[in-house]
Amino acid sequence: MALAGDKLVGGEYKKINVKWHDSMRCSGYSEALDLYVCWEYGRLRWYDHHTGKYLLTFFDERDFRMQETARADQAEMRAELEAYARRQEAYAREEAESENRTLRAELERLRRGDR
Repeated sequence: MALAGDKLVGGEYKKINVKWHDSMRCSGYSEALDLYVCWEYGRLRWYDHHTGKYLLTFFDERDFRMQETARADQAEMRAELEAYARRQEAYAREEAESENRTLRAELERLRRGDR
């Protein structure tokens, strides 16, 4: 059995009722914890019937923090890439304007007949 428990009642241990939901999931209610203790797909979890949510395990917390860190890193990288693209655009615009000024000056010189 994947999940079993006992509770002390009147000096005697009595088995806690474990309900099988399917071949991979079972649960039993713990009065002491006021939670359902669940065995699901090879993992022990705790379900809070008041909130309708599972308590986060160490691994859940770790995975959540890793995902948040990855999202923050991606946002920072996007911001850096956007700033780089803006700098490149500004540089290209300056280069084009400089080239335009040079060509206008050359055109003006040619119109005046200067050599």
